Amino acid sequence: MKKTKCLEELPEWIDEFRWEQFKIHRNQMRKKMTSYAEFLMVEKLRKFREEGYDANELLDLAIERGWQSIWVPKDMQKVKTRGGFGLDPDQQMEIAMKDLKKGKYVN
Repeated sequence: MKKTKCLEELPEWIDEFRWEQFKIHRNQMRKKMTSYAEFLMVEKLRKFREEGYDANELLDLAIERGWQSIWVPKDMQKVKTRGGFGLDPDQQMEIAMKDLKKGKYVN
C-alpha cells in the first residue's frame, strides 16, 4: 500500500492561529480537510509565497470571503515581471538566485 503525503509540520511563515481558523472555517462549511488536503493547501500557499504574496493575508481573505480554497484575488495579482509592482527586494533576490542556479540569464 502506498503512503500518501501529509502535512508533518506547519511552516514557520504560516501563522498557526490563522491556519486553525481556516480549518474551523472549512469545517463549518462541512468541507473538512484530510491530512493530504492540508498538505496540498500548504503547497499552494508556498507557491503563492514564492510569487511574493503573504500566505497569512491569503488565509484571512479566504475566510473573509467564504472560500473553501485559497486564491489570489484579481485585485491583488501582480505583474509577473522582475521588479514588478509589489514584489519586495528579498523576494526578487530569491527569484533571481533560483533563476541563476537554473542557468537562466538574470538582469
